[in-house]
Amino acid sequence: MAEPQILLCGGTGILGGAIAGRLKARGIPFRVLVRPGRSAAAPTGTGVEHVVGDLRDPASLRVAVAGVATVISTANAVSRVLAGEGDLSIRDVDDRGYANLIAACEQAGVERFVYASMLGDFGAARTPFTDAKLATERRLQAS
Repeated sequence: MAEPQILLCGGTGILGGAIAGRLKARGIPFRVLVRPGRSAAAPTGTGVEHVVGDLRDPASLRVAVAGVATVISTANAVSRVLAGEGDLSIRDVDDRGYANLIAACEQAGVERFVYASMLGDFGAARTPFTDAKLATERRLQAS
C-alpha cells in the first residue's frame, strides 16, 4: 500500500473515528496523530500508520506532517476539559495547538487542510472555544 498522504488529527474521537472508518473502508492509507499514551484508542488496520504527537508540541507536529499532502483535523479539548483533565486547556489545544499545527503544515508544504469547525455565526457567542475556532479559521485563511 502507498505511503500515507493524509494526516488525521482527532482520530480517537467520535467524528475523527468516523472519518478514519471511511478512509479505511475506501482503502485510503492515512497517518493518525496519537497523543502519548492513547494508542489503544487509535484506529488500526491495513494502511493506518500511527505517529505520536500532540498539538501542544510543535516538534512532534513537524514529524507528523512530513510527507503528507492533506491534513484533516477534528481534534479539540472540550470533552477532556469537561471530563476534568487539568493538564490542558481550550487555549492550549484549540487556539495555540492549532497555531502550531498550521505553522508545521506551512513549513512542510501541506497542500490542503480540512478543519472541523462549527456551523453558523458562532463568533457572536464569545466563548473561549468559539474564539479559538474563529482564530483557527482566520489562521487557515491567511496560510
